[in-house]
Amino acid sequence: MTGHTLCTKIFFKDVIRAIKNSAFGPPANNPYPVILSIEMHCSAKFQDRMYEICNEVSGTRREMNGRRGGGDERPDE
Repeated sequence: MTGHTLCTKIFFKDVIRAIKNSAFGPPANNPYPVILSIEMHCSAKFQDRMYEICNEVSGTRREMNGRRGGGDERPDE
């Protein structure tokens, strides 16, 4: 959930589900990749959970920057 902002609280899983439904479901049926840039201020444990949520919702493994996606390592590792 977001905090210290002027927006209402929303669960990360709901955001990922909405992106999936609006980008890849009818009527869009988008054949192109969707790139998300996520600014995270959370622990490595929760970052791992966010990765799991993305995979659960999308139904497939996704490339993610960081240790799983082959990009830069997290600063705390």
